[in-house]
Amino acid sequence: MIADPGQSGEPEWKHLLSLGEQLLELPNAAAQCALITKTVQFALGCQANVWLARPFYPLPGEPEIPVLPDSPAAFLVMQALRS
Repeated sequence: MIADPGQSGEPEWKHLLSLGEQLLELPNAAAQCALITKTVQFALGCQANVWLARPFYPLPGEPEIPVLPDSPAAFLVMQALRS
């Protein structure tokens, strides 16, 4: 997970670059979503969720994962999906 940009003294773009490199090393979209979620929670000190949507996910050959519109999500998320 990337360090808190405010505490490490490094520019934010370096943290984003590091996150991108970490995402590329992960085996599937589910692991990537988990890393994004943890990173956002740590950096912003908040609760975070990542939703993927059909028809783009799940990717061929990857394990089944909950995707929109089939998985439960907040009203705001579903509204964004429809727009």
